[in-house]
Amino acid sequence: RKGDNLIVNVRKAFPNEVDLAALLKVDKDRLKTLGENFRLTIRTISYFEKAAVNQDLFDKLYGKDAIHTEAEFNARVDEELASSFDRESMYRFRQDARDYLLKKFRNEIPDEFYKRWLIEVSDGKLTREELEKDYEKYTADLKWQLIKGKISREHRLEASEEELLKQVVDFYRMQFMQYYGMAGIPEETLEKYAKESLKKDEERKRFTEVVIETKVYELIRSTVKLAIKEVTLDEFNKGSKIKAS
Repeated sequence: RKGDNLIVNVRKAFPNEVDLAALLKVDKDRLKTLGENFRLTIRTISYFEKAAVNQDLFDKLYGKDAIHTEAEFNARVDEELASSFDRESMYRFRQDARDYLLKKFRNEIPDEFYKRWLIEVSDGKLTREELEKDYEKYTADLKWQLIKGKISREHRLEASEEELLKQVVDFYRMQFMQYYGMAGIPEETLEKYAKESLKKDEERKRFTEVVIETKVYELIRSTVKLAIKEVTLDEFNKGSKIKAS
Protein backbone atom coordinates (compact mmCIF):
# COMPACT_ATOMS: atom_id res chain seq x y z
CA ARG A 1 0.00 0.00 0.00
CA LYS A 2 1.01 3.61 -0.41
CA GLY A 3 3.34 4.58 2.42
CA ASP A 4 4.49 1.02 3.11
CA ASN A 5 8.19 0.34 3.69
CA LEU A 6 10.18 -2.79 3.00
CA ILE A 7 13.84 -3.74 3.13
CA VAL A 8 15.36 -4.88 -0.16
CA ASN A 9 18.73 -6.59 -0.61
CA VAL A 10 19.85 -4.73 -3.73
CA ARG A 11 22.78 -7.04 -4.41
CA LYS A 12 20.44 -10.00 -4.75
CA ALA A 13 17.92 -8.00 -6.77
CA PHE A 14 20.63 -6.60 -9.08
CA PRO A 15 23.60 -9.02 -9.16
CA ASN A 16 25.09 -7.20 -12.15
CA GLU A 17 27.24 -4.39 -10.72
CA VAL A 18 26.78 -2.11 -13.73
CA ASP A 19 22.99 -2.29 -13.31
CA LEU A 20 23.27 -1.79 -9.55
CA ALA A 21 25.53 1.25 -9.93
CA ALA A 22 23.08 2.75 -12.42
CA LEU A 23 20.15 2.09 -10.07
CA LEU A 24 21.87 3.73 -7.10
CA LYS A 25 23.39 6.49 -9.28
CA VAL A 26 26.91 5.91 -7.96
CA ASP A 27 30.26 5.01 -9.48
CA LYS A 28 30.75 1.24 -9.62
CA ASP A 29 33.83 1.50 -7.38
CA ARG A 30 31.63 2.91 -4.58
CA LEU A 31 29.52 -0.26 -4.45
CA LYS A 32 32.17 -1.94 -2.29
CA THR A 33 31.60 0.66 0.40
CA LEU A 34 27.81 0.45 0.42
CA GLY A 35 25.65 -1.93 2.40
CA GLU A 36 23.35 -4.52 0.85
CA ASN A 37 19.98 -3.62 2.39
CA PHE A 38 18.05 -0.52 1.37
CA ARG A 39 14.71 0.75 2.60
CA LEU A 40 12.13 1.03 -0.19
CA THR A 41 9.13 3.31 0.37
CA ILE A 42 6.04 3.06 -1.85
CA ARG A 43 5.11 6.66 -2.70
CA THR A 44 2.72 6.17 -5.62
CA ILE A 45 0.74 3.28 -7.09
CA SER A 46 -0.19 3.23 -10.78
CA TYR A 47 -2.95 1.18 -12.37
CA PHE A 48 -2.79 0.00 -15.95
CA GLU A 49 -5.56 -1.07 -18.30
CA LYS A 50 -5.20 -2.88 -21.59
CA ALA A 51 -5.25 -0.50 -24.53
CA ALA A 52 -7.28 -1.07 -27.67
CA VAL A 53 -5.08 -2.34 -30.50
CA ASN A 54 -5.50 0.54 -32.95
CA GLN A 55 -3.62 3.36 -34.63
CA ASP A 56 -3.64 5.46 -31.49
CA LEU A 57 -1.75 2.72 -29.62
CA PHE A 58 0.73 2.28 -32.48
CA ASP A 59 1.46 6.02 -32.56
CA LYS A 60 1.90 6.25 -28.78
CA LEU A 61 4.30 3.32 -28.68
CA TYR A 62 6.40 3.86 -31.80
CA GLY A 63 5.74 7.37 -33.03
CA LYS A 64 3.19 8.75 -35.46
CA ASP A 65 2.65 6.58 -38.56
CA ALA A 66 5.63 4.30 -37.80
CA ILE A 67 3.23 1.31 -37.60
CA HIS A 68 0.01 1.06 -39.63
CA THR A 69 -1.41 -2.45 -39.16
CA GLU A 70 -1.80 -5.02 -36.41
CA ALA A 71 0.45 -7.38 -38.39
CA GLU A 72 3.22 -4.75 -38.43
CA PHE A 73 2.65 -4.17 -34.73
CA ASN A 74 2.98 -7.89 -33.91
CA ALA A 75 6.13 -8.16 -36.02
CA ARG A 76 7.65 -5.22 -34.13
CA VAL A 77 6.78 -6.77 -30.77
CA ASP A 78 8.32 -10.09 -31.88
CA GLU A 79 11.47 -8.24 -32.87
CA GLU A 80 11.69 -6.52 -29.49
CA LEU A 81 11.12 -9.78 -27.60
CA ALA A 82 13.86 -11.49 -29.62
CA SER A 83 16.20 -8.60 -28.82
CA SER A 84 15.33 -8.85 -25.13
CA PHE A 85 16.04 -12.59 -25.04
CA ASP A 86 19.34 -11.99 -26.84
CA ARG A 87 20.33 -9.56 -24.09
CA GLU A 88 19.28 -12.06 -21.41
CA SER A 89 21.31 -14.78 -23.13
CA MET A 90 24.37 -12.53 -23.31
CA TYR A 91 23.92 -11.58 -19.66
CA ARG A 92 23.85 -15.28 -18.74
CA PHE A 93 26.98 -15.86 -20.82
CA ARG A 94 28.72 -13.03 -18.98
CA GLN A 95 27.94 -14.55 -15.59
CA ASP A 96 29.11 -18.01 -16.62
CA ALA A 97 32.25 -16.74 -18.38
CA ARG A 98 33.19 -14.62 -15.37
CA ASP A 99 32.75 -17.57 -13.00
CA TYR A 100 34.78 -19.81 -15.31
CA LEU A 101 37.69 -17.36 -15.55
CA LEU A 102 37.67 -16.67 -11.81
CA LYS A 103 38.17 -20.38 -11.20
CA LYS A 104 41.19 -20.26 -13.53
CA PHE A 105 42.72 -17.29 -11.69
CA ARG A 106 46.13 -18.21 -10.32
CA ASN A 107 47.59 -15.02 -8.77
CA GLU A 108 46.38 -15.24 -5.20
CA ILE A 109 46.04 -11.94 -3.34
CA PRO A 110 47.56 -11.68 0.19
CA ASP A 111 44.42 -11.64 2.32
CA GLU A 112 45.64 -9.45 5.17
CA PHE A 113 47.08 -6.82 2.82
CA TYR A 114 43.91 -6.72 0.75
CA LYS A 115 41.67 -6.43 3.82
CA ARG A 116 43.71 -3.50 5.18
CA TRP A 117 43.62 -1.82 1.78
CA LEU A 118 39.83 -2.20 1.41
CA ILE A 119 39.17 -0.72 4.85
CA GLU A 120 41.57 2.14 4.14
CA VAL A 121 40.03 3.14 0.79
CA SER A 122 36.48 2.92 2.18
CA ASP A 123 37.14 6.02 4.34
CA GLY A 124 35.51 4.43 7.36
CA LYS A 125 32.40 3.21 5.54
CA LEU A 126 33.46 -0.43 5.68
CA THR A 127 33.95 -2.18 9.01
CA ARG A 128 36.09 -5.23 9.62
CA GLU A 129 32.95 -7.23 10.41
CA GLU A 130 31.25 -6.25 7.14
CA LEU A 131 34.43 -7.04 5.23
CA GLU A 132 34.76 -10.49 6.78
CA LYS A 133 31.12 -11.24 5.98
CA ASP A 134 31.46 -10.46 2.25
CA TYR A 135 35.19 -10.97 1.80
CA GLU A 136 34.78 -13.66 -0.85
CA LYS A 137 32.78 -11.29 -3.01
CA TYR A 138 35.34 -8.49 -2.62
CA THR A 139 38.19 -10.78 -3.67
CA ALA A 140 36.18 -12.06 -6.64
CA ASP A 141 35.55 -8.48 -7.78
CA LEU A 142 39.23 -7.60 -7.56
CA LYS A 143 40.29 -10.74 -9.41
CA TRP A 144 37.79 -9.96 -12.15
CA GLN A 145 39.15 -6.40 -12.42
CA LEU A 146 42.65 -7.83 -12.85
CA ILE A 147 41.47 -10.35 -15.47
CA LYS A 148 39.49 -7.72 -17.34
CA GLY A 149 42.37 -5.26 -17.20
CA LYS A 150 44.86 -7.80 -18.52
CA ILE A 151 42.59 -8.75 -21.43
CA SER A 152 41.82 -5.14 -22.36
CA ARG A 153 45.53 -4.16 -22.25
CA GLU A 154 46.73 -7.14 -24.26
CA HIS A 155 44.11 -6.58 -26.95
CA ARG A 156 44.20 -2.76 -26.73
CA LEU A 157 40.50 -2.46 -26.08
CA GLU A 158 39.34 1.14 -25.88
CA ALA A 159 36.05 3.06 -25.97
CA SER A 160 35.69 5.53 -28.83
CA GLU A 161 33.54 8.65 -28.54
CA GLU A 162 31.04 7.12 -30.96
CA GLU A 163 30.82 3.92 -28.93
CA LEU A 164 30.39 5.88 -25.70
CA LEU A 165 27.59 7.98 -27.16
CA LYS A 166 25.79 4.88 -28.46
CA GLN A 167 26.11 3.17 -25.05
CA VAL A 168 24.63 6.14 -23.19
CA VAL A 169 21.86 6.62 -25.77
CA ASP A 170 20.91 2.95 -25.41
CA PHE A 171 21.00 3.34 -21.62
CA TYR A 172 18.55 6.26 -21.68
CA ARG A 173 16.32 4.52 -24.21
CA MET A 174 16.09 1.57 -21.80
CA GLN A 175 15.44 3.89 -18.86
CA PHE A 176 12.52 5.58 -20.62
CA MET A 177 11.08 2.19 -21.51
CA GLN A 178 11.54 0.49 -18.13
CA TYR A 179 10.57 3.31 -15.77
CA TYR A 180 8.11 5.35 -17.83
CA GLY A 181 6.83 2.86 -20.41
CA MET A 182 7.86 5.29 -23.15
CA ALA A 183 9.10 3.93 -26.47
CA GLY A 184 9.89 5.79 -29.66
CA ILE A 185 11.76 8.63 -27.92
CA PRO A 186 13.32 10.81 -30.68
CA GLU A 187 16.97 10.01 -31.27
CA GLU A 188 17.97 13.67 -30.95
CA THR A 189 16.38 13.81 -27.48
CA LEU A 190 18.28 10.72 -26.34
CA GLU A 191 21.52 12.11 -27.76
CA LYS A 192 20.99 15.36 -25.89
CA TYR A 193 20.65 13.48 -22.58
CA ALA A 194 23.66 11.31 -23.46
CA LYS A 195 25.96 14.23 -24.32
CA GLU A 196 25.05 16.02 -21.11
CA SER A 197 25.77 12.86 -19.13
CA LEU A 198 29.18 12.39 -20.77
CA LYS A 199 30.25 15.87 -19.66
CA LYS A 200 30.38 14.52 -16.10
CA ASP A 201 33.67 12.79 -15.32
CA GLU A 202 32.14 10.06 -13.13
CA GLU A 203 29.49 9.25 -15.73
CA ARG A 204 32.05 9.16 -18.54
CA LYS A 205 34.26 6.84 -16.51
CA ARG A 206 31.33 4.57 -15.65
CA PHE A 207 30.16 4.22 -19.24
CA THR A 208 33.72 3.79 -20.51
CA GLU A 209 34.04 0.79 -18.18
CA VAL A 210 30.76 -0.59 -19.53
CA VAL A 211 31.94 -0.34 -23.15
CA ILE A 212 35.32 -1.92 -22.43
CA GLU A 213 33.78 -4.69 -20.31
CA THR A 214 31.36 -5.44 -23.15
CA LYS A 215 34.31 -5.71 -25.55
CA VAL A 216 36.07 -8.06 -23.12
CA TYR A 217 33.05 -10.37 -23.05
CA GLU A 218 32.69 -10.21 -26.84
CA LEU A 219 36.34 -11.20 -27.18
CA ILE A 220 35.86 -14.09 -24.76
CA ARG A 221 32.74 -15.19 -26.62
CA SER A 222 34.61 -15.23 -29.94
CA THR A 223 37.43 -17.27 -28.36
CA VAL A 224 35.68 -20.04 -26.39
CA LYS A 225 33.72 -22.92 -27.83
CA LEU A 226 30.02 -22.75 -27.06
CA ALA A 227 27.33 -25.39 -27.43
CA ILE A 228 24.33 -23.41 -28.71
CA LYS A 229 20.83 -24.84 -28.30
CA GLU A 230 17.28 -23.55 -28.11
CA VAL A 231 15.47 -23.97 -24.79
CA THR A 232 12.20 -22.89 -23.25
CA LEU A 233 12.12 -19.82 -21.04
CA ASP A 234 11.76 -21.97 -17.90
CA GLU A 235 14.75 -24.10 -18.91
CA PHE A 236 16.76 -20.96 -19.58
CA ASN A 237 15.93 -19.49 -16.18
CA LYS A 238 16.96 -22.71 -14.42
CA GLY A 239 19.98 -23.03 -16.69
CA SER A 240 23.31 -24.74 -16.35
CA LYS A 241 26.84 -23.42 -16.53
CA ILE A 242 28.55 -23.21 -19.91
CA LYS A 243 31.29 -25.61 -20.83
CA ALA A 244 34.15 -23.57 -22.22
CA SER A 245 37.46 -24.69 -23.63
